[in-house]
Amino acid sequence: MRLDKLTLDDIGPFRHLDLAFPRGQDDTRADVHLLVGPNGSGKSTILEALSQLFTAGHPGFAGRCRSPYATAAVEARGETLAWSLARPKSRHLDWNGIRLANAMNDGFPSHFGRVPGMVLHLTNRPWDELLAKKARFQNQHTLVFAYGSGRRLNTSHLAGVVNLTANPLAEAASFEKPESAGAFFQWILNVVAGRAIAAQQGRDDKARQLGGSLARVKEALRAVTGEQTVEFELNDELTGVIVVLGAQRVPHAQLPAGLVGLLSWVGDLIMRVDRLPWEGDAPFDEREFILLLDEVEVHLHPAWQRRVLPMIERLFPRAQVIAATHSPFIIQSASDAWVHRLAVEDGWSDASPPIRGPIGESYSAITQDILGVDSEFSLAVEADWTTLRALKERVLAGQAPKADFDALAKQLATRGEEIHRLVAVEVRQTERQLALQRHVP
Repeated sequence: MRLDKLTLDDIGPFRHLDLAFPRGQDDTRADVHLLVGPNGSGKSTILEALSQLFTAGHPGFAGRCRSPYATAAVEARGETLAWSLARPKSRHLDWNGIRLANAMNDGFPSHFGRVPGMVLHLTNRPWDELLAKKARFQNQHTLVFAYGSGRRLNTSHLAGVVNLTANPLAEAASFEKPESAGAFFQWILNVVAGRAIAAQQGRDDKARQLGGSLARVKEALRAVTGEQTVEFELNDELTGVIVVLGAQRVPHAQLPAGLVGLLSWVGDLIMRVDRLPWEGDAPFDEREFILLLDEVEVHLHPAWQRRVLPMIERLFPRAQVIAATHSPFIIQSASDAWVHRLAVEDGWSDASPPIRGPIGESYSAITQDILGVDSEFSLAVEADWTTLRALKERVLAGQAPKADFDALAKQLATRGEEIHRLVAVEVRQTERQLALQRHVP
């Protein structure tokens, strides 16, 4: 299931926004949509609006609304789901020329209309109840998973093998997941232990199934870290997971922030999708879902940033990914992405038509052309460079002594090799132009 369009009215920095999500060109990779723009342009607002549409309640989202009639609506396969701050008493919402009924129960008074395959009503149901009814999910279901920039994992000691009974859809579309922050490492412990027990008992099919679950997490870590050896082991007391990366063996409570940040979403996502019973036991890479990511690059070194989207595209080929980023390494790395550029003018934000991902462009070109940063140097060097260029014009006009120009050029040239080369060019050009002036009768 994929979303086709998002519309926002009077929410955040948007008076009105129509944001279309065109399909990618490569059916073997995930559809990726990158939201880029300066701080305050509404990237997080877009993601939180999508989250609000697919959750029972989003703490603080109403505070982003600029009027009592603020509305967010998403379209998919010709159907519309809307969220409205107004909550009309008629239990109908007149929006964009159509009347949307409140098709939910009283637990969702702000939701109107629906999109195909909604599972909003299942998110708070007891998981054992759904399993007892032999619930099965399909690609026609609208499954949404969201991860915010403050994502984290609970790295406290585990209590041995403990069955996970929480509904994997609970908190799935919420950016904050306080109730399930500790579930991932418990799931890893359960899978590693269960795989060993199944192998010992000769249940090879079960061991292979559990091994496949682990393999997806390990593949994600290999793809991003570049390490060929990735394993999960258990300590002797069964109270902790040891993550093996190359020659390093790190207890899960001591993992660096970059790995915690990565596992907090990719590990949690794999765990949730893996736990959902799928019609026909469809392979993981054939399952469709929507992934919302705020600040994909958080806590990641640039070398890892440039590998994240290729990992997502390959590991989740049927997913639709909508992500916000400030990183040129993220923007440059996606092979089949659409880039949505947001800009603020007169206090309101709007989006330009999406462009294809600039996979063939350099980081510096992306920084300038897409992120709008004109200079590659620090603010201090940029200020001195601007002063030097202005001083050059004054020297050539006879309005300033060349000694002032030479002194600033000498000082600026000590800031680094690249700026040294640029300063040398300016000095040569200035001396040549002064020499020509002296020979003009």
